[in-house]
Amino acid sequence: MFQKGWIDSVFLAVVPDIPSRSPTERGNFEYISTEALAVWVRDSILSSGFIARVGSNCIHGTRSLDIRELSSNSIDFGMVRDWVELCGTSHSRLCKPRKGAMVPHLRLIECATRRIVSPSSAVPFVALSYVWGPPTPGSVLTSDEDLDTLGDGEVEPVVEDAILVTRRLGYAYLWVDRYCIVKKDKAIRALHLRSMGDIYGSSEITIIAAAGNDSSFGLPGVRAGKPRTPQFRAQVKGHALTSIPPDPASTVRSSVWATRGWTYQEGLLSRRRLIFTEHEVSYECRGVLLREAVQVPARIHKDSYKYSNRLQAGSWCFPTRATDSHFLALVSNYTRRRLTYQSDILNAMLGIFGTFFSSEIHHLCGIPLQPRDDPTDETLGTVAESLVNGLRWDLSSPGHRRPGFPSWS
Repeated sequence: MFQKGWIDSVFLAVVPDIPSRSPTERGNFEYISTEALAVWVRDSILSSGFIARVGSNCIHGTRSLDIRELSSNSIDFGMVRDWVELCGTSHSRLCKPRKGAMVPHLRLIECATRRIVSPSSAVPFVALSYVWGPPTPGSVLTSDEDLDTLGDGEVEPVVEDAILVTRRLGYAYLWVDRYCIVKKDKAIRALHLRSMGDIYGSSEITIIAAAGNDSSFGLPGVRAGKPRTPQFRAQVKGHALTSIPPDPASTVRSSVWATRGWTYQEGLLSRRRLIFTEHEVSYECRGVLLREAVQVPARIHKDSYKYSNRLQAGSWCFPTRATDSHFLALVSNYTRRRLTYQSDILNAMLGIFGTFFSSEIHHLCGIPLQPRDDPTDETLGTVAESLVNGLRWDLSSPGHRRPGFPSWS
């Protein structure tokens, strides 16, 4: 730890057999580099979890981790509100929602009344990122109408839960793409699809539903009937021991949510994220990663934001920033994800094109055209030369051509 006077906490972890490079090597340590072994052990532990003593080794709770026993049926929203407040008061403007011109024709769910309204001025709101899944025949989801009100029992469990979470966090409005994007007016719909970066970037916080396979699963622990995976508990020589859930980043990466195309930009473009998994709730912004099961004293969070080293290397679910040089890596990660409608391949990336980078990026059927920061700079060549440069991509694995797009895209 980088903190002076920090009191250590002891964790127990079980690691599977060391993998061998070939059947004849039988897993001997000498065939695996120290660095590779350390990475493998770390990843194995983070994906399976720990065992630790409940509580803090510091009587004041200021210089040691605090291991918590979690309720399977409820969430401590007071603690979650403290997380959001910590971010708002301690971090730079990078973590604060983007304040600017409101997206035209923006519609929001007014949680208290369940009406879908169009505020005349900018208001604080929460956004939801989730996996749709197939709609029930005859439900409101199959309608092409723009709803004015959400009736009781008419929406998916994840939306019902998100409405409750929004209110428990002290916010009045919720944005859900399925109900808030205009359907009938194609021009407004296209505008909203292009404005995903502005919508998620200006939300106070984004609820990420990383539990279950689709919207019918809900947010575990929010309502009765959808409990979280319980922790194992034991008493050993007077000490209360409990299991610590897998690392949130590991859980998110293995979720269905992380395989879908639309959720890629929703996660990246959000500045504050409240992540629900089957095990616990965690919070991530551009300054800290917080979780229910393992609490770190508040002063440590404030100090850790000033340093490059973090409480757990590689534990962050999303990059804290990106530059234009990362563009091809982002495209590569995105194109590995699945879309229900292949025609959405560009729409589901427009928010990143328009918002994620410092300079505007133009594209032709998804092929990036490198922008010029200085119009008089001739080093980047003509648009045609930029296109030729953009065509220097190749496939990392076999793929299928999407209908409606040229073979070179």
